Amino acid sequence: MASYLKNAASDVTGSSAAADATTQSEQIPGREQDMTQNSAGGFTFKVTDFEGLRRFLVLGTEAGTCYCQETKVALDNAKSIKTIIEEGKGKEVVDVVTEYSEGGRTPKQDTLIFPLALVTRFGNDNQRQYAYTKVAAVCRIPTALFGLIEFIKALSNNSHRMGGRGLHRAIRDWYNLRASGNATKLAQR
Repeated sequence: MASYLKNAASDVTGSSAAADATTQSEQIPGREQDMTQNSAGGFTFKVTDFEGLRRFLVLGTEAGTCYCQETKVALDNAKSIKTIIEEGKGKEVVDVVTEYSEGGRTPKQDTLIFPLALVTRFGNDNQRQYAYTKVAAVCRIPTALFGLIEFIKALSNNSHRMGGRGLHRAIRDWYNLRASGNATKLAQR
């Protein structure tokens, strides 16, 4: 920080900014329960699982971070999302994914369809069925639909039980929805 900013900070607060500073390698006194150690050895504030999900949806893991490789960041996010699903909050995950998809809040579709695939794989019957009903809302183009199928395939340990009837119904409904829209377009031309 530039010295003139430190002086301005001390003038505004009436105390020396340098004397009150806490380094990144230390927890802020009195806030220890709110902080956790990060990959670089410093301390940051804890985030909830849903805050982590939202960060993942927007930022993804494509470039990794300065301190972690892409694969570790992706694995940590996948484990966190799986934990949310196993706690019975798979519908909430699907709702957040749908909200971000419909709002156009993410730069890439992969970060949206991956949590959807996790719910279809690790959610209970109700969560899976709910996720299948949102496939058309999240996967608006064929590339996204095929990406979802590939993620589900990669997550399945038994290719014969990849998604069952629910996935087949979701794919059928996706195509029927697109076909009816195209028929209307053609009639208007």
